[in-house]
Amino acid sequence: MSDYPEHDRLAAISDQSQVCGEFLEWLQSEGLHLMRWRTGLTDTMACGPGWPSAVGGGHSRQLKLCADGVRRCMRCGKPLDEEGTYEVAVENWVSEGWVSEGRSIEQLLAAFFGIDLDKIETEKRQMLARMRGEAS
Repeated sequence: MSDYPEHDRLAAISDQSQVCGEFLEWLQSEGLHLMRWRTGLTDTMACGPGWPSAVGGGHSRQLKLCADGVRRCMRCGKPLDEEGTYEVAVENWVSEGWVSEGRSIEQLLAAFFGIDLDKIETEKRQMLARMRGEAS
């Protein structure tokens, strides 16, 4: 056992982790993404063309030019500001639906294999400090 036990654990599972990580990257390259079903989603969400319509039937990415000369979201009718973004938030939006997993491949693999990424970072800093001390 070295002075860096979390790195030892990481090294022990590196072959398995590499294969799993490559598979997850391949899934993404095929356009497949990990999603999670969520209920009771409530938030103040920005209404705009970049807002994901896949989450609970979000706002339209299509705009319409209204009679008053203002570009608006076709779904909610909210106007765009000068920068081309929606100026008003959708408040108290409640729904359920599929949302992106949100964790990176590294975070997913660490969780699956029981690796503490905070400990890994701490050990890296210890290694660097030790190397700097030996170099001087």
